[in-house]
Amino acid sequence: MEKQEKRRQIMKEFPDMFRQSLGFDCGDGWIDCICETIRKIREIAPGTWINQIKEKFGSLRFDATTSMSDSGESRNKVNRLIERLQDQCDKICEFCGEPGELRNVGGWDKTSCLRHFEIAEDGGNWGACREEE
Repeated sequence: MEKQEKRRQIMKEFPDMFRQSLGFDCGDGWIDCICETIRKIREIAPGTWINQIKEKFGSLRFDATTSMSDSGESRNKVNRLIERLQDQCDKICEFCGEPGELRNVGGWDKTSCLRHFEIAEDGGNWGACREEE
């Protein structure tokens, strides 16, 4: 499935959680984990909205705001879910979802499997992995 199509699906499945223009910039390998976490967040704190989902320095950044009407306990659970998601994605290839680790090509960090690391090294940058998709 095309990258933009996956993002459209997420926006369609969770329209109530995206109240503003969403910054969404990460690889497809993390999408399933992200969707699972959004479903859990919706159950715990339905008033939560997502501000931004992106990759930065090879790791996932997931920024969400809980509603003031959500209990402190709910907000804490949401924060723990987000921390768990970010930690989980630190061990998953951003490109394919296979096990991965933080790697550097051309001065840029990404979490990738060995196959995508080798593609990036051969191509001279991480863009070669996106072209391969």
